[in-house]
Amino acid sequence: MAGLLRRKIAHAVAGVVHKDPATVLRSLNRTKGADMSIPTAKLLSKDKRVSGAELAPLTEEWVGAVTTALDPREIQVRAQNNQLMFWIDRSALIEATLRDPESWRSLIPQHATAETGSRKVLIEFSSPNIAKPFHAGHLRSTIIGGFLSRLYSAHGHSVHRVNYLGDWGKQFGLLGVGYQRFGDRDALAADPIRHLFEVYVATNAEVENDRTLDDKARQFFAALEAESQEETALWQQFRSLSVDSYQNTYARLGIEFDEVAGESMYSRGASAAVDDISGEQWVETEENNALIADLTAQGLGKVLLRKADGATLYITRDIAAARDRYNRHSFDEMLYIAGSPQTLHFRQLFELMRLSGFDWGAACRHVSFGSVQGMSTRRGNVVLLQDILDDARDRMASIAQANPAKLHSDIDIVSTAEAVGLAAVVVQDLKSRRVKNYTFDWERILKPEGDTGPFLMYTHARLCSIARTSGIGVDRMCDLTLLTEPEALGLVDAISRYEEVLNRSLLELEPSVVVQYLFSLARACTKAIAVLRVKDAPHDTALARATLFDTARSTIADGLRLLGLTPLERI
Repeated sequence: MAGLLRRKIAHAVAGVVHKDPATVLRSLNRTKGADMSIPTAKLLSKDKRVSGAELAPLTEEWVGAVTTALDPREIQVRAQNNQLMFWIDRSALIEATLRDPESWRSLIPQHATAETGSRKVLIEFSSPNIAKPFHAGHLRSTIIGGFLSRLYSAHGHSVHRVNYLGDWGKQFGLLGVGYQRFGDRDALAADPIRHLFEVYVATNAEVENDRTLDDKARQFFAALEAESQEETALWQQFRSLSVDSYQNTYARLGIEFDEVAGESMYSRGASAAVDDISGEQWVETEENNALIADLTAQGLGKVLLRKADGATLYITRDIAAARDRYNRHSFDEMLYIAGSPQTLHFRQLFELMRLSGFDWGAACRHVSFGSVQGMSTRRGNVVLLQDILDDARDRMASIAQANPAKLHSDIDIVSTAEAVGLAAVVVQDLKSRRVKNYTFDWERILKPEGDTGPFLMYTHARLCSIARTSGIGVDRMCDLTLLTEPEALGLVDAISRYEEVLNRSLLELEPSVVVQYLFSLARACTKAIAVLRVKDAPHDTALARATLFDTARSTIADGLRLLGLTPLERI
């Protein structure tokens, strides 16, 4: 595919300008008027100064040298506007893209790890709070984290997925006291997450009228920290039932974790972490014996490390968790997938790691995302992820059942609606830059046309239908020179960009790069399907077209799986 040809260009240029091929590869841009280009200025070493007048002859010199390193039957290179401009021969591109697509896909991990080797990457995502609803922010963290986990794996890296539950803190004292007043064993067993949230809401409302509940909540949590048998047993029941319930939801999303941890595991470790840094110059002891980290010089304010009563904080438990993870895994990178409102928290966390002498803290990164507005279900305001998924499935099923033809087909409407409904939710969430806020609109995201999840799923099913109904099989040794139509060449070009897109998505940690690519690939499929008939075409032409459409289908399927979706053969 184009990825292989891009690497040939990068290696040829690198040999001439004496740079690392990976650096040159990142500088190769898609451009108008050519297939790719590199500005000459980007190839200059940092200590080399060249005037504007000198750039043109230098570009010509480099073009001449690069030309001798490339096969002119595959790639042409010319100097233009102080850039090296590259044109890939269409026949070479078609051969590289369609002849053996499984081969070039299998080489993506090898290419990605050739320069740096396989990296150990920890990704913390989802991380719901057991005492609070699994809200839209957790939905976004779950979907984005799942995507990035699969993306790193697709590039040959070792990924360790961590679900870090919010299972500690005063809210559990409030929940424990509330359950004693509002709890119902049968309701808890039937739907623990929903019932615990209902108890939590009811208890918070009651606190407004009965302030003694606040004191009782503190007493309950103090007993929990002291490992009192009764309070601990109730907390363990809440946690265990919630985790089991989460697993059902995660299974629907195709999400698996290598580790399910929680703040509760690091209460003692947080105290030890604070003790280790308590004597540092940037740590202050307040009159009430609370400990404060002064980060004002870094523009990060003052951070409470330990309360006056000795209780640890979320941020100190995060320090303990990070230190434990590094000791166990020696990761090369650790990503925290959390909303933009937590940006200050993570800046403070990473600065505290640096000041504490944790060199590996530089490998930690907050992958932020914007918020969702307007998300609601037929039950009312969204509080649980399972409501969102149920509503998406039910709405898609209603659309299908409105079509009598579907009711008499061999399609399982419920399972199909589940898959397409999930695609609608996931694609809507990932289609825009992750830092952007977006408005959730059920009517728009369920449409089978336009930039939606159903559109991608329908396009895949349509390509499967062509293979099924045409009676023409795929022949990788067919005559690909018969693909001459603009729509065919446009589809080949779209397919050929797949590896390049995955590389860019990983570099930017940006899911929307893949989603937008899949939209463009699906649109190219739509254009080609309208013009390039397979059934009833001359046999050799039909074979070439069937091979083209099968490669497009498998590429879309691969992209959908990266998003955590299941491609369907029939819809």
